[in-house]
Amino acid sequence: MRKKILVVLMATLLSGQSGSIWAQKEKRSIDDEGMASPDADTRYQLPIVFVGSGPSFYTGNIKGPRNLSKFGGVRWGVNAGVEQRFGKFFGAKANLFYGRTAGEKHTFTEFENFQSRLITGDLRFAFHFDHLLGKFEAVTPYVAVGVGYINFRTKSDLRDSDDRIYHLWDDGSLRDQSQTGQTNGNPVELQRDFSYETIVNKSGNTVIFPIELGLRFKLHDYFDLGLGYTHTFILNRFLPNTGIKGTDHYGYLSGTVYWYLGQFKK
Repeated sequence: MRKKILVVLMATLLSGQSGSIWAQKEKRSIDDEGMASPDADTRYQLPIVFVGSGPSFYTGNIKGPRNLSKFGGVRWGVNAGVEQRFGKFFGAKANLFYGRTAGEKHTFTEFENFQSRLITGDLRFAFHFDHLLGKFEAVTPYVAVGVGYINFRTKSDLRDSDDRIYHLWDDGSLRDQSQTGQTNGNPVELQRDFSYETIVNKSGNTVIFPIELGLRFKLHDYFDLGLGYTHTFILNRFLPNTGIKGTDHYGYLSGTVYWYLGQFKK
């Protein structure tokens, strides 16, 4: 009788242990490198680290159809930060960005250009659609809005490679002498060198309001790839003394890698 009871107890214990091990295997997956990813609950409880890069471009008023920059006004930027999810739909993102943006306007009556170095920090509140679209959706959209601060430094290309000042003429050309007033010899037509050598705004600081739209592509339990666009409004202007009042703004199109913290060695 005692032997039968002992056999039953041993069988119950072994079945319980095997069931627990099986549940843990279902809860966490182990990849080929021996790293186990967090379960679905841990995936959103722990912070999400991200880093991205892509083109940034000016979208404000200083633009024109003639003689645009040889780079088309497009510059490059990088960003990094951390996000914390709250519940199924909401998240808070702390984001840092470093990059440049540029604007060009060259018509028969106006000649303006600039390039600004940008350093920003902001806090965004995100809404995620992954739980609305289904648990096994491979691509999920999100939106985010926020507030932050920017430091920028603006330079303009006002001289050519031989240090001659650009003067705009009525035919739209740039020459080494003014069209009005006395000329010294024959005016020479100049070509832009796009060097942005003249500082026109040493240090600008103001509040920014970023709006972000994006997609996340779920490739693994503990990392995603993302494609996003951020449109940022600033309460200042990159190029001063233009006679244009109000805010300025620029866009940033980025590819991003997201890493969900919580993986461990098996």
